[in-house]
Amino acid sequence: MQTMTDLSTKVVTVIDCGIFPDVALTIAPAFKQCFYFSPWQSAFPSSSKILPGDGFDEMERVKWKWKAVAKSDLIIFPDVYFGDEQEFLAKMGIPIWGARRGEMLELNRAGAKELMKEVGLPVGRYEVIHGVRKLRDYLKSNENVWVKLSCNRGDAETFHSPRYDLIKPRIDDIEHRLGAKATIIEFVVEDSIDGEQTVEFGYDGFVINGQWPVRSFFGVERKDEGFKGRVIEYADFPPVLKKPNELLTPYFKEHNYRGFYSSELRVTDQETAFLIDPCCRAASPPHEIYMEIFDNWPEIMWQGAHGELAEPHTVKKYGVCAMIHSTWATKNWLPIRYPDSVRPYVKLRYHCRIDGVDYFVPQPDSDLPEIGAVIGLGDTMEEAEDHLRENAAQIQAYDIDIKLGCLEDADEDIEKAKQYGIEV
Repeated sequence: MQTMTDLSTKVVTVIDCGIFPDVALTIAPAFKQCFYFSPWQSAFPSSSKILPGDGFDEMERVKWKWKAVAKSDLIIFPDVYFGDEQEFLAKMGIPIWGARRGEMLELNRAGAKELMKEVGLPVGRYEVIHGVRKLRDYLKSNENVWVKLSCNRGDAETFHSPRYDLIKPRIDDIEHRLGAKATIIEFVVEDSIDGEQTVEFGYDGFVINGQWPVRSFFGVERKDEGFKGRVIEYADFPPVLKKPNELLTPYFKEHNYRGFYSSELRVTDQETAFLIDPCCRAASPPHEIYMEIFDNWPEIMWQGAHGELAEPHTVKKYGVCAMIHSTWATKNWLPIRYPDSVRPYVKLRYHCRIDGVDYFVPQPDSDLPEIGAVIGLGDTMEEAEDHLRENAAQIQAYDIDIKLGCLEDADEDIEKAKQYGIEV
């Protein structure tokens, strides 16, 4: 039996790129002190890069990472891009929660495809293409494909190309923005995995050196809009969903992977699930839900960083979330108001507090409209949905769109999934 650690004597630092201050805010009360850092340095740094995570009583936003690290008993990395840093700190004997170099499963798309082939996972048809000119040529002769970049999501997010003439304006824009590097940038273009009975599901939780917890949060995502799911015992996972985890277990062991992990799977029959987008970080959604539906994350992270698996404790069985969108906030500061009773259920990206007011801080390198999520929990799906709507009704901000329609849209996939023994 594991011995519970008195975390009230421990100092923790959370390091990410500004998207996950909510993770730090959730775990901070359990620790003696919580520092939060996201990168801000450049030749001409902007205060907007320094402010995410600032102004909260629960934690201290720091400018100088290494001073915080030197004081810390635990370092948490909810995001990717820090693998080499994690390995360096681990060699110094500091407990690390994170993917380490295992993050390349997400960041190196072409390499991940080769790994999937090696371990026996099904892989759909894809092409690795260098340069926008060759991409144009490929899209002219190949319809219904998905265009992805490996590491530099700021250059272009994944997008669907139904046919070239419809997507040409976007390709023109990408080429213009890339400038000289348009001739060398690498794209991975994948055939769409479709079919009348195809559904998209996956595993959402964490993995510790190839060890999987006895339960996780599981459900269906509506892309960029929301998530609807429930807590499920790992033993009850349908084999078609569990198999990708089992085949990748040696990979997670090899890299001492100790952190969040989500698999995005396209399920086409009882035995075949294509791993289209492995996510080696806190997936958004549904981390916003599972950070609240399980209440012992500080212990999970502490034990996990030491290579031990602490099982999650469940608060409610069902959880839903709706993403909050705002086109205004892509370029402008956005004050957001909601009562204290709702705070645990509102998860904001690039979040800071100034003079008692919560803000989404616009970022110079991001134009995504998703600024966060609002969640609902319950002992039934109906209770969770009602809780979500109650929480959403109490959020006040200029020009926001809370994607509550995703709740009904998700039911279509939930109904289709029953043919594979998948119950949400």
